[in-house]
Amino acid sequence: MNRTQLWWGYIHINGSIQVKPYFSPLDIQDALESPFCAKVFKPFACSGREEAIEHIRKEVEAQAGQSLLEKADNIIKEYER
Repeated sequence: MNRTQLWWGYIHINGSIQVKPYFSPLDIQDALESPFCAKVFKPFACSGREEAIEHIRKEVEAQAGQSLLEKADNIIKEYER
């Protein structure tokens, strides 16, 4: 049986996706004040850490209009020119 719980997450300035179980608004407040968080995501329901990472990855892709891998490929191609 999959139990869902609330998760929240952020994009670290190094580009990695970080997710954590949500306990209180203080979790997010600390992230919003941190110079290491590029973007913070509100709490959402998921059944585990991997699902939470995928949730944020899809949200980022939807906002960006292309996948993170496509963006990386484009940056590499620009660099190689």
